Amino acid sequence: MVYFMHPTAAGASTNDAMRFYNESSSVRFAILTGGGNKRFKMKRVSIEQILSGDTIAILSRASEGSCALLDPHDISRTPCLLTEERPLDQAMVRRMSRLLLDDDSWWYVMKQCLPKPTALMTLGSADGWATLRIGMPCSEWRLETDAERQWGFFDPVAGQVREVLKATFPEYASAHAKSLWKAGAISALRAARSR
Repeated sequence: MVYFMHPTAAGASTNDAMRFYNESSSVRFAILTGGGNKRFKMKRVSIEQILSGDTIAILSRASEGSCALLDPHDISRTPCLLTEERPLDQAMVRRMSRLLLDDDSWWYVMKQCLPKPTALMTLGSADGWATLRIGMPCSEWRLETDAERQWGFFDPVAGQVREVLKATFPEYASAHAKSLWKAGAISALRAARSR
């Protein structure tokens, strides 16, 4: 189950709150607003409070998918593909759908980094499709269906998402577990695209 943190009466500072957030493995959602001293109260959140029933149904029935890499230096609304879309096998489709449907995968927190476009995935079936934009290194995702648009951070499952991306594009994958791509791989893709 996920917890949603929100400020209440006077108590810990915002810095203390962020420290508490970082040190508490049970906390998944943290929205910190305003300045000054704040105290935090916990509230449980389920996936039904994050995603609509239509989106949950699409992800639950997803049997196909694809993935393309994005130009991390292009922040326009229209995604700039660095690669052709590659099909995801059914195991990867199920894995990504399961992660998106797990309320513990979704985090909302203030971060001091800007996500860079990394990958564009589609997941779905004849019943409907979902588009997922992934941004690293901030571990941010944006999910869109005909029913809604949702975004959040996926820190608790960042390693699993990284594994799916690296398995889909093994020729660019870093050998280091916590790194995504080989040094120079994205620059080479950008240079090839601009020729």
